[in-house]
Amino acid sequence: MRYTLGFILGVLVIIVDQYLTIEKSPAAGIFLIVVFIVTYLVSIFYGKKLNLALKVASLLLFLYWSINWTLLGRVETVHLNANNLGSAILLFVISSIWILLPLWRLFKTNLRIKVLTLYPLIAILLALVIASAEEQIFIKQFNDGVGPTPRWTVNIAWLAYDASSGELKGGW
Repeated sequence: MRYTLGFILGVLVIIVDQYLTIEKSPAAGIFLIVVFIVTYLVSIFYGKKLNLALKVASLLLFLYWSINWTLLGRVETVHLNANNLGSAILLFVISSIWILLPLWRLFKTNLRIKVLTLYPLIAILLALVIASAEEQIFIKQFNDGVGPTPRWTVNIAWLAYDASSGELKGGW
């Protein structure tokens, strides 16, 4: 039950952030940064004292943060290649260096090792799957072709599809 409550709390925060982002609200970036800073500080100072629901919610929000940064590197170009994989991993490392301390404080030794081992794998794999799925959905949705269109996952990047050549292009 406590896992479920933490999962629901984390998902609600993510849904609010996605809603603000989709509506292009100026509060979108500020909301996520404030939530991240509060979660970060609470996790560092009260880590092991937090109940399980708040630990799960914190872990989920940190994972969401890392996935967003990893996606930023992955969508540099279309299709998975060594260049954008390297960018994705680099941005994951840069964003996750700061997350190691609160994750270290949140969990006891046995669970800490499992979380810190699985965390990078889950974040990087989810970002790669999300970006690849977005590209496939884009091709199906615009099978007649379309010019540069903002990506759904990272609005500063774009995708374009040429139906005559079957070529998907994209970048920043």
